[in-house]
Amino acid sequence: MNDKVKLQVCITCLGDNKEKLGAEFYAALESQVDRQKINLQPVECFAVCKRQCTVTVSQTGKWLYMIGDLKVEKDIPALFEYIKVYSASPNGRPPISERPEVIQKGTIARVPPDFS
Repeated sequence: MNDKVKLQVCITCLGDNKEKLGAEFYAALESQVDRQKINLQPVECFAVCKRQCTVTVSQTGKWLYMIGDLKVEKDIPALFEYIKVYSASPNGRPPISERPEVIQKGTIARVPPDFS
């Protein structure tokens, strides 16, 4: 597939002390993302507030993954690694062994593509 992976980031996620974790995570991704391969988009609330920071990873014709509990200071490299294996998989369901541990533990939901 030659279309970009869509990476949506909840920018309204707040920490326990009302820190703007989602906005910080998005800003950190924005400074590192390869825009030739990834379409980075901010989103106002995924309604999984106990799992901050939360993102979705999707691509046309592939399963969408919602992933939470990501930390700006340590999980961005793992997220980009996951996006590589996700993009290379034919259906968006790379083997669990190819997913970084933080992605395995942080997966909230998997949504099938539109089969219509």
